[in-house]
Amino acid sequence: MQSLKVCRARGFTLIEVLVVLALVAFIAGFGLLMGFNSISRGSVAQERDLFLTSLLGARARALANVNESPHGVHIEDDSFVLFEGNSYPGANHRILDRNDAISITPDDDIIFEQLSGNVVEGVGTIVLSDGAQSATIDINGVGRIEW
Repeated sequence: MQSLKVCRARGFTLIEVLVVLALVAFIAGFGLLMGFNSISRGSVAQERDLFLTSLLGARARALANVNESPHGVHIEDDSFVLFEGNSYPGANHRILDRNDAISITPDDDIIFEQLSGNVVEGVGTIVLSDGAQSATIDINGVGRIEW
C-alpha cells in the first residue's frame, strides 16, 4: 500500500490579497479626509487665537492707560496692527503677521477706550472663515470678548 501525500499550498490567494488591500485603502482614505479637516479646523482656531491675543492685548493696554491713550486693532489682509490713538493709523503700532487665506468679516477697527476698556468702535460679531470652517468672536460695548 502506498501512502498518499497531501500537499497543502502555503500563502495567500489573489482574492485574499485584494480584499486586504481594499481594506487598507479604505482606512487610509478615511484617515486622509479626517486629517485635512483637522488641518483646516486648526488653521481657523490658530487665527482666532492670534486675533484674540491682539484684542486682549489692546484692551489691556487701554485699561492700563499706556501713554494715556486709547488702543485698538486694525485688520489688514496679511496682518493685525495694534495701535495707539483714536483711529488707525495711530502712534506706536505693532504688526502681527496673519494667515491671509482666512477671511475676517467685518474688517473694521476695534478701539478700546482708555481706563475703562469700553469699545469705542467695533462692537459686534466678527467671523473668521476659510470657506469650510469658521469661528466667531463677540465684542460688546463694555469690552467683553467672547469666543
